[in-house]
Amino acid sequence: PHPPPRRVPQHPPPVLEKYSDLLISSGVVTQDELDLQIDQVYADLEAEYQYAASSSPSLGDWRVCDWAKRPVNLTGLPESRLKDIGEACARIPEGFAAHETVKKILAGRLRQLTQGRVDWALAEQLAIGSLILRFDPSNHELTTGLIQDGGGDGAEGGGEAQTARKVAPDVYVEHPPCPVRLSGQDVERGTFNQRHAIIHDQRTAIPYNVFSDMGLGQQSQATICNSSLSELAILGFEYGYSLEEGLALTIWEAQFGDFANCAQHIIDNFIVSGESKWGTKSCLVLLLPHGYEGQGPEHSSARLERFLQLVDDDPDNLWPDPRAPGTQNSTSDPSISPEAATRTEARLAVKRAHAAREAGDAHEQARANRHMALLQETYDYRHNVGVVNISTPANLFHALRRQVHRTFAKPLVLMSAKYLLHHRPCRSPLAHMGAGTRFRRVIEDRCRV
Repeated sequence: PHPPPRRVPQHPPPVLEKYSDLLISSGVVTQDELDLQIDQVYADLEAEYQYAASSSPSLGDWRVCDWAKRPVNLTGLPESRLKDIGEACARIPEGFAAHETVKKILAGRLRQLTQGRVDWALAEQLAIGSLILRFDPSNHELTTGLIQDGGGDGAEGGGEAQTARKVAPDVYVEHPPCPVRLSGQDVERGTFNQRHAIIHDQRTAIPYNVFSDMGLGQQSQATICNSSLSELAILGFEYGYSLEEGLALTIWEAQFGDFANCAQHIIDNFIVSGESKWGTKSCLVLLLPHGYEGQGPEHSSARLERFLQLVDDDPDNLWPDPRAPGTQNSTSDPSISPEAATRTEARLAVKRAHAAREAGDAHEQARANRHMALLQETYDYRHNVGVVNISTPANLFHALRRQVHRTFAKPLVLMSAKYLLHHRPCRSPLAHMGAGTRFRRVIEDRCRV
């Protein structure tokens, strides 16, 4: 009905052309200067394109290229160190008028340390506090649960012994303070009134970060900051931050797990596929409160199944693919296929762990567990993202520390607790975070079937 207006926008000049004409007519640049800049931009793009075509990262190089950069350590720490960290985080500065409820919560954490059983929020604080502090193993007694020898002859029979690999001793190394950043909606207090990492003076409203000055030696900064209800923008920023601060632990927490819906573009196009597309490595953690606890359909499920679909691993294979570059075969017998050798090695490691547990041999169980952990670490490196459903405070502690103390960086999607945050039986012995302990991929039920 209006032909003239419809014809006007059919062939507009490009924006670059219009802006270039404006700059030239205004005397800002000359045509020659503009042409030179345009040619330089295209030359840079072509150079990057050629470099991308010739760059092919090797799976066998990951330990070599990252080992010296990342402070690789076991995730367990001496119980005395954990108690010092917990007490420092529960300390209220002199003259600070904390809320009465906050005082009770912090006093409760001190009781947990005395009793040797910690809840979810305290386990998280221990993980963050331990990362921002410098750790010198020469200053601590590191014996509990450690493997003191490199043996591993698998003396359970001739055929199985051939596939048992020598396991090197566990060793702690010194690591520098690592910065930690936690952002999200209401993360300072915690959506479920559980964290209280930032507390406020009731007279002056001045905030206090419980990690700000722990008094335990050299430390880095733990930034705990509330964000707006703009998940797409915030998660995009945190992903970018994790790329720039590769040795930091960067965490984004959704107020409820399904709030990640609004940031699905960042998750799909960057977090789970950035490494395969551009070689970008990130140890970003997504904390997603997950569980049906009377909140209704909008505030319950973190859509665990959606994240599992984004993982590029084989759900039926828990161990490394022996055909992958850089994977060592566990036997030199040509009559045994690589696939069978890997399955046999994994089966033997699990069998040894079960036998040691039944016999009450903590030393042998530690060796077998470490063997399985090394196999699992190699497997984890080959895939794009980790997805875990945490059910114990100790496993949360190890999962967060493992993001820094591995030889490689991978994003982690963590289904975090809601009801379990305040469920009194949901507490872990401090010993489960002690020296020599580590993340447990599967926690067995103690009952027998």
